[in-house]
Amino acid sequence: MARAFALTRSAASATTSEQDSPYHVTQAELEAVVRAGPSDVKGKGKAKVEPEVEAARECVEAKLVAATALLRKVYVRHPNYDDILAALLEKGFDDLADRVPLSVGIPLSPMLGSITRSLAEVFTRLGTLPFTSEAKLDGQRVQVHARVTGPSGRPDGGGKWVEASPGREGGVGAKRKVWVRLFSRHLEDMTEKYPDVCALVAVMLASALPAVGTRPGFPRRAELTRPNDEMTCLAEVEQIDSFIMDAEIVAVDKDTGAYRTFQELSNRAKKDVKLEDVKVVVGVFAFDLMLVNDTPLLNQPFSIRRHLLRTLFPPYANPEDTTLARFAHVESIDSTSPADVQAFFEQVVAQKCEGLMVKLLESGEGLTGDDDDAEAEDDGGGGKRKRKTATSGGGTKKPLPSTYEPDARSQGWLKVKKDYLEGMGDSLDLVPIGAWWGLGRKAGWYSPILLALYNPETGALEAVCKCISGFSDAFYKDLLVRFPPEGSPDKCRKTEPFTYVETGGLRPDMWFEPSEVWEIRGADISLSPVYTAAASHLGSERGLSIRFPRFIRRREDKSWEEATTAEQ
Repeated sequence: MARAFALTRSAASATTSEQDSPYHVTQAELEAVVRAGPSDVKGKGKAKVEPEVEAARECVEAKLVAATALLRKVYVRHPNYDDILAALLEKGFDDLADRVPLSVGIPLSPMLGSITRSLAEVFTRLGTLPFTSEAKLDGQRVQVHARVTGPSGRPDGGGKWVEASPGREGGVGAKRKVWVRLFSRHLEDMTEKYPDVCALVAVMLASALPAVGTRPGFPRRAELTRPNDEMTCLAEVEQIDSFIMDAEIVAVDKDTGAYRTFQELSNRAKKDVKLEDVKVVVGVFAFDLMLVNDTPLLNQPFSIRRHLLRTLFPPYANPEDTTLARFAHVESIDSTSPADVQAFFEQVVAQKCEGLMVKLLESGEGLTGDDDDAEAEDDGGGGKRKRKTATSGGGTKKPLPSTYEPDARSQGWLKVKKDYLEGMGDSLDLVPIGAWWGLGRKAGWYSPILLALYNPETGALEAVCKCISGFSDAFYKDLLVRFPPEGSPDKCRKTEPFTYVETGGLRPDMWFEPSEVWEIRGADISLSPVYTAAASHLGSERGLSIRFPRFIRRREDKSWEEATTAEQ
């Protein structure tokens, strides 16, 4: 889209400012490229290109690359093609990011954390840079959008108006109406699933903020950025009229507030949920603030964003009203002491958290590692390939951001999950029994792969999970050799499984002969309405499944009859 628009606006319809733009190709540049012909002509017959024509071609390509980068930057902050196209047709690429801004009601692509394998790697990467360690909660990520005057742009039918019920107001004014919309990590609308969260937002915006003189000031440590006048004014506003917030929804005990399992949260209905029917109490644990009172905060360091979040959105709970969600900030410590961070890690794991999110408070230079999201850990033959990390000497020193980077797996956020660490929890030995064909980059490869455990009492292989993580490109290619889709019906076939399987109705594109055992590690084991593993031992129609399974290695020392059993 960006390349096409940059080229088509090179005609006489482009304005004078666009002719001088670093994004728009001029008519003269386009004509020079056309005269030069294609740039990929090979062999002795390749035409000689005049230096000025070659320079014009390079200039055109640079503009197309710049236009693509700009459009992507705008799209991840405002993924609405109608708005982007209207802005392009009006004034082209000039000031496009300002004309298609961050908007309440349109989700931005979330920022993600880079994986680390040990706490030692965290300290090696970040060095002496100031950082905080947050509890990584086991819930559902949510992006909360709220605005008292409705969505920023044109309404599209999503979201809902919520009014704080009588008796819930805190002092700003009775029955203040607020427009609320909730999005998942994958930008799906979750507003109808969480009416209790929507009600919470209305109560919070109807509640009075602490008096300005009683609010804490911005941190004054020497290594932290000083707030500019705009941020100082935001910290002193008397009323919140709009915000976009990043948070985690977690099931909590209605009496103690202790975290409950993700499984309890997942049992909620997804549509037509009525406030009075809510049975599972949830907490909204906020960890970032991207916009407040229509002021974007993406370019502010995390130290400032977090201060505004904690100052303007104090914790809220009403234990007597069980239909209302609770609000708090994610628990954290601001220590760079290895002993403190290790102790905090053990504390949050004991509280049923997944681990830590370590975040830079300020941008700076540090080491980076290969963030493969648990990919490329096998050499294709079952052996372990040494993974380059900051601790193994493979890191490169480069700037690390503390700003909010939409749709980026930032090296300024480091994820330390308990199941990523060596020695944390047992692994399972599972049997690959089939696979689906991959999409996108993995088209032509098997992905995901259906894994099963063994039930010696029934002789069945019982499906337990699909796995997509931990595989290298070489492994995917070798898997096609070991289980060829054509020509080896004794190894791989489309029609029926090779032995007795229980899959709960799942039918992969290809069935594998049970012949290999793979070591798999996951976050935890949960009840599943889909998978059949160990259902007979549970006396239930539901079986067990593995959350976030990750391939570790092939177990060539085991036959499939020696795989992890349903009873185990």
